[in-house]
Amino acid sequence: METRPSFLLLGMAALLFSGCISIDYIQDVDREGNSMVRESVNLSGLLSAGGQYSGASEDFSDACGNITEDDRTVNCTYSEGMLVLSKALLKSDNYYLFSKASEFPYVVYALEVRRVPPVVATDTISGTSSQTEYDFTDPSAKLGASTMKTAGASFTYSVLMPGELVSAENGEIATDESGKKYARYDVLKLMDEGKYIVVKSRELDVPLLMALGAGIVLLVGGIAVSAVLLKAMKK
Repeated sequence: METRPSFLLLGMAALLFSGCISIDYIQDVDREGNSMVRESVNLSGLLSAGGQYSGASEDFSDACGNITEDDRTVNCTYSEGMLVLSKALLKSDNYYLFSKASEFPYVVYALEVRRVPPVVATDTISGTSSQTEYDFTDPSAKLGASTMKTAGASFTYSVLMPGELVSAENGEIATDESGKKYARYDVLKLMDEGKYIVVKSRELDVPLLMALGAGIVLLVGGIAVSAVLLKAMKK
């Protein structure tokens, strides 16, 4: 079986070089709990480190064809040392937990992620799996995080939620260039501390508020009509 340079492979390559790979993972969640995920892997440091990877840029570019051939649901691009993979995930895929609840006057959304959802199928290199396959709370994750930190790797995980972001437990709330707030996490820190991603957001329950408004209008209208009829009966 041909191996592919997904972040799983790249995570292992990071063990060979100091500060060569940075990974930025983004999960954009919709109101039904389905997600679009994008994984951007910066290989520029790896490719400039010399050794067996010094001429690998063309190989990484060709690999996109192999990845998309194996999985038609994955989008893959490669340019100037940046490998970008993206894919749609369903809530029913069970890579994470998502819930929504009515807390008047809001709808509250909650996301819980205990391991990085894979963009491509899990690969192994010489029988060794990626350090980031672990559940963040698994005791083995701490060793994996330590190994990747020693290698100089970095891994950020950002979450976009519907509505207004309320909290980013074990992480931080950041703001993008457009002013939209998102949750940002250091995956290696989560693994080291045995913590996981918990994000909450909320938005006004517009359908409920509209229904209540219509009900109030009908109630007021009914009271007004009753008052008129009662007045007419007294005459």
